[in-house]
Amino acid sequence: MKFLYSLIFLLILGCEQSDQRNGSVDEENIIGFTLSDKTILIEDEGAQRSDRLILNAFKKEGIRRKIFIEGFESKFDKIDLSQAGINGHELVLSHDKSKNYAKITRNKRFITELVIDNSGKLSYDNFIFADNGASIGGRFDLVEDPMQTNSEAYFLPFPQNKQTISFIGRRGIIVKLTNGVTDQGDKFKNISNVIGSRQDDILIGDVKTNILEGHEGHDKIYGHKGADIIRFSAEDISIYGGKEGDKKGDKAPDRFILSRLSNVKSKYKYIISDFENDIDKIDFTRVGVREDQITLKTKDNITIIYINTDKFKLSFGVRTTDGAFVTMSDILYLNHS
Repeated sequence: MKFLYSLIFLLILGCEQSDQRNGSVDEENIIGFTLSDKTILIEDEGAQRSDRLILNAFKKEGIRRKIFIEGFESKFDKIDLSQAGINGHELVLSHDKSKNYAKITRNKRFITELVIDNSGKLSYDNFIFADNGASIGGRFDLVEDPMQTNSEAYFLPFPQNKQTISFIGRRGIIVKLTNGVTDQGDKFKNISNVIGSRQDDILIGDVKTNILEGHEGHDKIYGHKGADIIRFSAEDISIYGGKEGDKKGDKAPDRFILSRLSNVKSKYKYIISDFENDIDKIDFTRVGVREDQITLKTKDNITIIYINTDKFKLSFGVRTTDGAFVTMSDILYLNHS
């Protein structure tokens, strides 16, 4: 009986080393491959058909440092990592003018890199993960090297318990800890900490102490109540230690941690919207910023914070709840006493 959709299965089992796996020119393909393969060639490039590459469960033996994928079409094709148990936070994407690179990690260790020559820039939507892009318990957030010693991402852990949920592998998401739901149909209980996706997110905390990080994208983060830790970037849209629109603050000591450096001048008048002097702190220690790299200026009752390092220049605004300005005593930096 002809398979519905006329798909050709090229599932490769076991872990014997192979130089190349080939698809079909005329049909949609499902191509199974292992980490011992060298090249996967989809021979219907330009045919605008949906092909799927499936990474089979792998063993430690025979893993190549690089696997080359040719003929991949970003608008139609998928790479399925679910059978190998790869979660969304274990994949790191990058690209240059001609190729995409997908680094697969496991327990913070580099496993292999997929080098994908394709017709467009890849996104995380081109991949299928074991956790469907969401995972609970002791996950890791990707940030840039705080000392800027190299261009590789490294890992910093959230608390190692089951109170953390990560959506790194998802599209932009709205997460409400107040009632334990997302706009994508997820429901959860006893979660205190959230890592957002690589796209635009809205994260809302609850009355407890929360750790909230938008990860990448242009995010909105609201701690709601409690003494929260909010990890933000200069690309974010708005950050509140308390509720959205609350100009009085929640009277709890929130910490706003800059999660990465970038060459960004915020296009918004201010990012942090309810800073409470002598209660809250803005923390630059994680990205290795020194006191001499920080400049404070005021404009229209807003404090503009400028950071100037050897490699990065960024700025963003802070609005306080009492109309006072942010001072250096409100900021934690690398050589802070």
